[in-house]
Amino acid sequence: MKKLTPLTLQLQGLELRPAQVWGTVRIVPVVRTTPITDLRLARRDYADDALGMVDVGNKTTYASYIPHGIVMRWSGPDQVAEVPAETRIGTRELRHQGHRLLERMVRREAKDQLRLLPLHLAMEGFLALHFGGPDVAHTFYSSDVLRNGLSPRVETNVHGHAMPGLAEALSVFERYDGQCGALVFVADALASTMVVGHPDDYAALHDALLRDFYPNLLYRYGWSHRRVPETPVTLSGTTLDAIEASLARQVAEWAAFTEGMAAGLFGRETHAERVRTVGRYRLMRFLTGTDVRSVPHEGEHLGEALVASGGEIAYLKTYRLDRGPVRRAKVLMTLAAHAWDIQAVADSEGHGHLWRVVTDIENAGLGWIISPELRARRRR
Repeated sequence: MKKLTPLTLQLQGLELRPAQVWGTVRIVPVVRTTPITDLRLARRDYADDALGMVDVGNKTTYASYIPHGIVMRWSGPDQVAEVPAETRIGTRELRHQGHRLLERMVRREAKDQLRLLPLHLAMEGFLALHFGGPDVAHTFYSSDVLRNGLSPRVETNVHGHAMPGLAEALSVFERYDGQCGALVFVADALASTMVVGHPDDYAALHDALLRDFYPNLLYRYGWSHRRVPETPVTLSGTTLDAIEASLARQVAEWAAFTEGMAAGLFGRETHAERVRTVGRYRLMRFLTGTDVRSVPHEGEHLGEALVASGGEIAYLKTYRLDRGPVRRAKVLMTLAAHAWDIQAVADSEGHGHLWRVVTDIENAGLGWIISPELRARRRR
């Protein structure tokens, strides 16, 4: 990510409703007090859920699962945007070696309409982190890395349909009036966030949570934890007014509890890359902290958001990272900060032992970037 700016996601204009629990899945409805009308979203379905190829320019493509696209249309702040009507496959879709080929992750289709691939913007930014590899030909690194950079850079995920209980939860849970989003917890770990500007748009995108991708860690959580505790309701009072006040306090406590569970995402300053302007909103992609030694209990997240100048969120999609990707990101950032000099990293950590850094690199799953000769020397 380049040209990073501070970003703190806030639940401004949004309210959390009591969670609904199904087995190990806890879904928290997000309700918007005043719907956003100058930005509207629609889902664009493709012919299948097969592997897709995305052209990111500079003669570069990447392969990924592409569940669907999101088309957004906007207007002036005092006007009402039309709902995007074209939700079928566009004529710009091509086929390449048996795979779907899409032009760019974010593509302007008209002066007031944009198509993006959910979470691809954020994931591509993460995978591109120091993708070029060493810019100095250190002998520490393999010839392939010196020649091609970190290509290919790969992370694996789990399809939403494979997440235990998620399909059942989405099918049986009711949607609230004014619901514009949802926080999805698996074994009480925040797995995914989706927020849009208008309840009608959310209704059309609700089951798209099943098409998202999730980390392997939460897939394992889903099978190892049979149920998560449900929140009991305790009301007091002998009059309707007293009972109503008691219920309001209970709802506020639920919301505060949920915000605490999602503290790794909301109210926490991170840094984001501004991708482009969409009407009065900034399209951002972000990655929360990458210091693996201080990963909060709530985990680290990457995501993309449309944020107004006042902080209002018009669109938000997030993905929770496994510890493995967080560790790899930290290793790459540390190497890049020290000009990819492993000895300099060792010195900066206060121990000066090159082999300890090489071990950290291997433990992060990046051993393949080290030259075979250096790895062989370490094992002698």
